[in-house]
Amino acid sequence: MTEKMPTLGMSLNEKLDYYTSKPILYDSCWSWTGPITSEGYGKVNHGGKQIGAHRAQWARDNGEIPKGIFVCHICDVKHCVNPNHLFLGTPADNILDAATKGRMRRGEGQPHSKLTDAQAIAIFNDPRIAREIAKDYPVCKTTINEIKRGRKWTHLTQNT
Repeated sequence: MTEKMPTLGMSLNEKLDYYTSKPILYDSCWSWTGPITSEGYGKVNHGGKQIGAHRAQWARDNGEIPKGIFVCHICDVKHCVNPNHLFLGTPADNILDAATKGRMRRGEGQPHSKLTDAQAIAIFNDPRIAREIAKDYPVCKTTINEIKRGRKWTHLTQNT
């Protein structure tokens, strides 16, 4: 999708300024008012490519983003482009940040989960050996063992 007329011919810096709503409070989020991805991130067209508005803002204020590095949000507001709310991180840093803030889908909340939360708890509490338990569920005995040892579905089994 191409951008509408107002930004045609603008530089990347002009587009960042045009689409950024800066509140009076210095530490508040700067909302991206331009195009948004289906995931909720701001996007900007530059040089024939769509790039994340938060990535463009980071690069404008801090320089080039190393290959394979994410621009993460301290505020967890996907359309925020306030440079004080952005930090660089590896994919592992990004996952750790999400997990620490409770934003990771776990258990049956995972899109491809084969078990429900209730099934995982039942497996954890089942006294039978993994091979026997696996016959009753759509997972292999290795997964059953990981649940029983407290290595998978730990959000349900840690305090049981």
